[in-house]
Amino acid sequence: MKIIYKYKKVLVVLSIISIPFLFGNLYSTKYIIKSTGSHPGSTGAPGDVTCKHSGCHADATVFNPAVGVNTLVFPTLDSSYVPGQTYTVNLKVQKANITRFGFELCALDNSLNQSAGMFSITDVARIQEVTHTVSGNTRTSLTHLLSGTPATPVLSGKTNWSFKWTAPATNIGKITFYYCVNCTNNNNANTGDALYLNSFVIHPALANNISQFIDESNTLVYFEPTNKEINVSYLLKTDKQVSIKITDVLGKEVRSISHAKVKGNNMEKIAMDNMTEGVYIVNLSIDNTILSKKIIVR
Repeated sequence: MKIIYKYKKVLVVLSIISIPFLFGNLYSTKYIIKSTGSHPGSTGAPGDVTCKHSGCHADATVFNPAVGVNTLVFPTLDSSYVPGQTYTVNLKVQKANITRFGFELCALDNSLNQSAGMFSITDVARIQEVTHTVSGNTRTSLTHLLSGTPATPVLSGKTNWSFKWTAPATNIGKITFYYCVNCTNNNNANTGDALYLNSFVIHPALANNISQFIDESNTLVYFEPTNKEINVSYLLKTDKQVSIKITDVLGKEVRSISHAKVKGNNMEKIAMDNMTEGVYIVNLSIDNTILSKKIIVR
């Protein structure tokens, strides 16, 4: 009997999909450039670069400062911050006929050009946090994800990125938000795009005048280890709403209370059980005036 075996040849085709880059192509091992986020350090801030260089968007047009295209909106009317408080910040961009955008943003203190405050991402589907090193210091910035690049709605020629930022626990002077927005031509290449650089300065709120409400010299803040509580004792000069917020040294809120209080001696007891030992900031706030005191939790 003659047995005949038949063989089928299977041709396997490997295809390489080219992904459009918002901030350039993979041009060296130093940077990974992709539409899922800019390479860290593309804000145009002191010590940072932009994407206009060889191997990236070498032919990009850079507008600095950008006028009427990218706008940062800080929620206080006078662009001031209170140490330890958290703010919702919006970065808005509008450019006719643009269907895809990218961005990177950082916040630096004006004296040392180091990262100031702490970012908190609320729109996790569209924004991510990245870090890089400048002069030996870690610098944190925010940038887009792939799902955060299309115009909203598509073909509208505008988009908006929203996030939370917590001010440093103490007054460090003026702080500048530096940001770069890429208005792409969406041509699946790193050519022909436009980069818009901008910055926005905020400043500390006016000096506290909390003495009109309490006697600072008689205000006591101490940790009671038996019950693991922070006690705040103060003499209120008039009926007021009193808020107390406790943050770690990075400005992250760990406890807060707010009560309507009557004139006279008051005592607040704030449970700190299950909290890590270390230094905390107690911020007593009355009518936007704040008394801040450091305390050690053991």
